[in-house]
Amino acid sequence: MSIKEYKKAFSGIEPDQQTRDALIAQILKEEEQKRRTGKRTLRPGILAACIAAMVLCLSVTAAAAFDLNDIFQGFFRRQAVSGEGEAAEAGKAQGTVPLSSDDAFLASAGNAIYEEASGNGLKLTVRGTVSDGNALYAAIDVETEDGAAFSKEQEEVLKSYTFEEVWLQVEGGERQRCALTRIDDGSVQGKAVFLLAETCDTDLNGKQVSLSLSNLLMGTNEVVDMGMDRTLGELMTEFEPLAEGSIAETGSSVEADEDGNEVSHQSFIAARTDKRIRFSDTFPEAALSNLGIWTDASGQDCLLLNLELGGELTDSLLDQKPLLLVDARTGQELSASSESTSIGEDYAQYLFPELDGQSDLSGAPGQETITARRYCFNNIGENQLKNAVLALGGTGSYEELVSGIWELNFTVNYEETMKTWAFNGENQASGLPVKKIAVSPVSALVEFDTLSDETPVLESAMLNLKNGSQIGAQEMREERSEGNTGKYRILWESVVNVEEIESISLNGTVISL
Repeated sequence: MSIKEYKKAFSGIEPDQQTRDALIAQILKEEEQKRRTGKRTLRPGILAACIAAMVLCLSVTAAAAFDLNDIFQGFFRRQAVSGEGEAAEAGKAQGTVPLSSDDAFLASAGNAIYEEASGNGLKLTVRGTVSDGNALYAAIDVETEDGAAFSKEQEEVLKSYTFEEVWLQVEGGERQRCALTRIDDGSVQGKAVFLLAETCDTDLNGKQVSLSLSNLLMGTNEVVDMGMDRTLGELMTEFEPLAEGSIAETGSSVEADEDGNEVSHQSFIAARTDKRIRFSDTFPEAALSNLGIWTDASGQDCLLLNLELGGELTDSLLDQKPLLLVDARTGQELSASSESTSIGEDYAQYLFPELDGQSDLSGAPGQETITARRYCFNNIGENQLKNAVLALGGTGSYEELVSGIWELNFTVNYEETMKTWAFNGENQASGLPVKKIAVSPVSALVEFDTLSDETPVLESAMLNLKNGSQIGAQEMREERSEGNTGKYRILWESVVNVEEIESISLNGTVISL
């Protein structure tokens, strides 16, 4: 149900808060049922509730009290006018204020929804969407079914909850992996509100959208002891020294050191051997299949380690709690720079053409599971391994709060809010002609005229308003396109009135709109 339809339906009704919330939920559930079955009648219970609500009618309408941005925890914000309230709230874009409940953009682009999925003690509810055909925003309530807190201990970081995997599928589009961000303040026990903010490669209006979410996690800095009775230096003697033919380079990366200087690293992996060395009392089914020090052409040492998974040591757990090198005497982490790789059969044959049994995957194509990981720890030599053991977790790791998979399906509806400008090669950015620019209050789509071997590189985007102010990009994403078009999709850092736009700056080039 669009926000405008909701306001029309509730015109002249002002129930109390509890009744109003119940009405919203019931009407939206009925709307979803109608969409699925084609029925157009209200159940008697709902009709009675509506009649009861009408008796409570006051001068102010329930529609005016309905605030989509409240569902989004005040996420949608516009630039503040001088002297307008407290413009710069903690963690918000400077000089912005939340959109009001009667904002024209939210009324056009907003969609009131009540789609829920329950299981494993959690209830997930999509409460609303905002879309312009280019970007999709969705607010998702996550609650414990019994109202209990998520964990026994008080949360230290309010925004530490996340989902291990989130997949988005738009009808007619490709399945894409995305992320959710927690946006509430944690004040309601057993409840969190998450924001989905994604650009999509297909038009969304009237389309069915499917979300699949798995495993609710909480951020933690806890380090898990793996229960090793031998150091890595001792375990390394179980394997032959690493040599040419059993080593493959997989790439290179540039990272910043503690002083901010750029440091280049080559990445290597070692071949799997026939040995399986058990090393952990905590994970007795896990094993090492290779372990050694490799020195690259520049003289830099790295530790290569092949880890065979098993039992409770799963690929999912290693995503939540990364593998660490720790000094057994002090507990200090030894390497802050590492990479983990798992290779399939085709890549294994390419990297190790003379060796068999090198794939780290098992199962049918498209349904593979990861059975092993290969690690490269940079700047680690033999001397450091004398007291080194393996551990899990540390900074940026997660603890699984609730295990499960939740599926949500809903339809997106909105009125078009984008304005489009077409060009004939007179404007260029990134060294390429700009073909088309479409801008809405929350996003933009920029199309470049390209040849087959040309790729646009958009490093910055800024809207220049008629009042002299600017609105920057919160996110930019390149879209792979066929033919002679290169595309970038942009999300703005605050909501803009499209009629107030004077120009757009792309990589510093100003294009009048």
